[in-house]
Amino acid sequence: MIGFLPIFLLFILFFLNIPIAFALMGSSLFFSLFLTIVWIWIS
Repeated sequence: MIGFLPIFLLFILFFLNIPIAFALMGSSLFFSLFLTIVWIWIS
């Protein structure tokens, strides 16, 4: 489940609005971490 979570959040980020995804994640710290992971992932 943990391994699938970043992928699920990635879909939220791209198919919904960023504020909605941010609200669902509920944590700015986790959002920063996730954003960093995505940034490395797509690079």
